[in-house]
Formats: sequence, C-alpha cells, structure tokens
Amino acid sequence: IALVLPQQPPFMFLDRAELNGDSLKASYTIKGTEFFLEGHFKDEPIFPASIVFEAMGQAACLWLLERAPAQLGKEIESNRVFFASLDGAHFYRKTKPGETLEFTQKLVKLREPLAIFEGTVTSNGERVAQIERLVLAFGEQLLPVASDAAPSEIPVALATPAPHGSNNAQS
Repeated sequence: IALVLPQQPPFMFLDRAELNGDSLKASYTIKGTEFFLEGHFKDEPIFPASIVFEAMGQAACLWLLERAPAQLGKEIESNRVFFASLDGAHFYRKTKPGETLEFTQKLVKLREPLAIFEGTVTSNGERVAQIERLVLAFGEQLLPVASDAAPSEIPVALATPAPHGSNNAQS
C-alpha cells in the first residue's frame, strides 16, 4: 500500500487492502497514537469523521492506481490523482482506538479524467459511514496552476490534493 499511495505515514489510513474487479475491501485499525487524537477530543479520543472519509478516498486512490491502468490502457502517476468531490456522505457512529474500520467500495464509473466510487464503512459489524459518490480526478491534463493565477481561478480539483476527506459538493 505504501509503495503505491501518494499519502504516507502519519497520514496514511489503510493497513490492508484487497482489490477484486471493480470493488475493494480495505481496513484500518485505529491505534490511538494518531497525532490528531490528542486533541480530538480531550480525555476521549474519537476518530474524526473527516479522516474516515479520507481513508475511503485513499482506498479509492489505491484502486485507481492499481486497476485503472489495465482498463484505460495507460499508467496513472500517483502525483496526478486529485480529490474532486464527495456527495451523499453520511456518518452514523463514532469510533475509538482499538476499533478496526472495514471499507467496502465499488467503482461506479471510470472515464478519463474521472473515477467515481461508492462505499460503506463498518466496525464490529455496525455501520460507521457511507458515501454515495466519491470522485477522483486524474491524468496529465491536471497540470499545476501557474502561481500568478488568482485563487478564484484555481479549480478546486487542482487546488486540493487527493483524496481529501472534505465534503465538497461539486460535480
């Protein structure tokens, strides 16, 4: 996983992954030593929902980098994958250190320059989160924006490295 993903510790949230056709299963055990748990929340560490969605994005990114090249007939550079949007994100329950997050995701559509996924997260058999649509943008057409561009001229898909667990509702 670490050899493929652009995200690296301490900001990599996948311990295991299994890619099968257009779907994937992955997991992450919350260790309790994650740097952000010290302040989220004092005396009761709770794994942030945004990081759960980030982990789903990382799992989708792993699928895209490993499986999409065979379908597209060309390689995808890991530094050319960006988070584009997240729709229908729902969080159902908090998770804590010691729990294992289990991700089940499926590719809905792959057409350059976008890959669209849906998925769920469970822990101990209970639903934690769900995403109806997670979109990754990829490819050579996503070149860095010139530094003299005004912030309003920078497309969000280029301004935000992927996958970034925010709930950005653009299509």
